[in-house]
Amino acid sequence: MVLSEISGNAQARQLNPYERAQIVTLHDAGFSERKIQQFIDEKYSLKCSLPSIHRTIASDPERIQGHHLKDGRERKTTHEQDLKLAELAMSNPDQKATEIAAKVNLSTRTVQRRLKEQGLQKWMKARVPALRPSDATYRLRWCIERKDWTVAQWNKIVWSDECSVARGKTGCQEWVYRPRGDKWKPYAVQERWYGREKVSQMFWGAFSQEYGRSDLVVMQGDETAKRGGVTARSYVNVLKEHLPTVLGESGTFMQDNAPIHIARIVKSWLREEDIRLLDWPPYSPDLNPMENLWGPLKSGIYKQDRGLLKARGSGSDVQERLIAASCRSWEAIEEQHFTTLAASMPRRCRAVIDAEGWYTGY
Repeated sequence: MVLSEISGNAQARQLNPYERAQIVTLHDAGFSERKIQQFIDEKYSLKCSLPSIHRTIASDPERIQGHHLKDGRERKTTHEQDLKLAELAMSNPDQKATEIAAKVNLSTRTVQRRLKEQGLQKWMKARVPALRPSDATYRLRWCIERKDWTVAQWNKIVWSDECSVARGKTGCQEWVYRPRGDKWKPYAVQERWYGREKVSQMFWGAFSQEYGRSDLVVMQGDETAKRGGVTARSYVNVLKEHLPTVLGESGTFMQDNAPIHIARIVKSWLREEDIRLLDWPPYSPDLNPMENLWGPLKSGIYKQDRGLLKARGSGSDVQERLIAASCRSWEAIEEQHFTTLAASMPRRCRAVIDAEGWYTGY
């Protein structure tokens, strides 16, 4: 069977009850259909054709009379009560459905159903770096200053970042096609291994559209440091050896504001080498395309070494396997992925501007 045999014509998205209610309310207030179209586009970013608006208004009396409702028990709430329920929920988005139900004398399940009908559901909050108003202002100004940069300007930026890779953490949720009853079958689960010796490694990487990608660099601990971890001295050693391979003669280097990046020894070396540095706003991983490479890297490690998760032996042997698989996974990332990320900067800046400097989906 070919795809053409099972594909059909794409259908337009149906308006949910909340959107239909907004259209009817505006019509009742005296708005023309064209004015309604303009209003909901500007306020709710809802694209709706004039015929759809006309049909919604024309069919509303039927909905109120219940002609479009399924047979069954009498509906416990009216159209107006449903709208007020949505307003109540959005007045304090953190409250629980049980708390809303207690305020309006309805069951929790009824509240959940009415809110879902209007496009409101309880979602897990996205975890993001904490931003202060001053940080958001800085991010907004940074993006406004660069919103008209050309592709050629962005292509000369050398993006960099560090990432810690630990055995057993793939960096992303795995998905699988399965029948409903196969949830716990071995092929349908994502295994987590406990009781194995913890093995991890810090890596550094960089890329630009014009100069290509660096090697995936193992960041060695500083033997002179009290705990032997990665320090500014370790970081400078990485830059000395690997940054020239991707910087080019006219490139600009990007690094975030991590403590080891802004240490005096690092700043001094960058000045001595006359390396152009991109000013960077605080807490802005969503503006760094390098951040979007660590997920593919981690998920590819166990494709490069399928026995790594269950590997036994000395910690050093397993760590060598982890490093080798990580480097192969880095090299296996397709060039088009880097190109796509480099080309995303105008959209990232626009997203920050639209969010007035606050959080974005990148």
